[in-house]
Amino acid sequence: MRLLASLFGVLASTGVGPQAQVPPAAEFLAFRVDDERLVATILIREASPPQIREGLSPAPVARYGYRRFAVPSRWQERQPFEVPQADRWAVHVSPDVVIDAVAEEVVGGYAGCQEAVGVLLRATPPHARTLAAFPARYFVASPSPAGSVVTTGASPIGTRPVPSSAEWRAAVEAALDGLLARELPRVRSEAAPALSRMESGTVGYRRSWARERRRVETAMERGEGRRVYDVQAFQLGPGEPVYFVRAEWLVDGLQGFAASLWLRTEPRVEIIEQNLRPASWLRMPLFQGRVTRAHLGLVLNVIDGDQDGRGEILFLQAGYEAFSISVREYGAGGFEPARLTYGGGC
Repeated sequence: MRLLASLFGVLASTGVGPQAQVPPAAEFLAFRVDDERLVATILIREASPPQIREGLSPAPVARYGYRRFAVPSRWQERQPFEVPQADRWAVHVSPDVVIDAVAEEVVGGYAGCQEAVGVLLRATPPHARTLAAFPARYFVASPSPAGSVVTTGASPIGTRPVPSSAEWRAAVEAALDGLLARELPRVRSEAAPALSRMESGTVGYRRSWARERRRVETAMERGEGRRVYDVQAFQLGPGEPVYFVRAEWLVDGLQGFAASLWLRTEPRVEIIEQNLRPASWLRMPLFQGRVTRAHLGLVLNVIDGDQDGRGEILFLQAGYEAFSISVREYGAGGFEPARLTYGGGC
């Protein structure tokens, strides 16, 4: 099974033993601790008090990782969990590089407000320098019998230059303008009742915020939003590259609409997938009229874990007080459902 499954209620040991056998298909998302170490997260579940505040490690270099501590026995007693009993692990750090790592200890942490259990891994001496040279901070790791790490050749999967021609840019901008024309009325309509309630309510700062939002909405309706966007290009399979676009429309520096999308431009411009949640979030007081790049989505890494010539993106989607990192493979029909996820929130 190629999923990070919930391990609740499974009786197991918390030890890491070199002789135990682990199904080879098990995969886990791993974050970088430093140049030589990573944590492969085995499970995330609801936390129970008291929260552990002492004996924590320094913060990892990966922003969406967590500080580590020794797993308390009460975690296992309260709800038993299983940890792979494997000494050696394979870590996919890029489409064509897989390194060998050794399990050092089982660790606990908090992904947001939820408790996490992971395995601390250290790259073996031949591969420590390789890991340190890669800028990515998130990877896919699998328990692997010693000596089974695959060495792959150069892969066509990875990032590509973004086309610079005026014609290509014009085609992308036409797709963005079309998306705004289609979706802005719906997003505004859905938000209108809540804005009306705030505007006529008794809470002063809510009224002020709603009035400012109305001003932005009116300007957007008149077509006064200034479009800004950025593009990343990826080769994720045979054929033409695909493009990840983050776009926003500004009114006097305030965000009036925001969305992210994946598209192809050959043989014609075609939106593969779109995310309009940021546009809705702009109309919620919690976000105070502002979304970030993380809310629009970030590609954290690209790998080809099964070596089938189709890339898999490690993709971050942030919310208000939560985040999710998923591994999604690109197929002929677009992105397949996430086969592996890691995240947390409060």
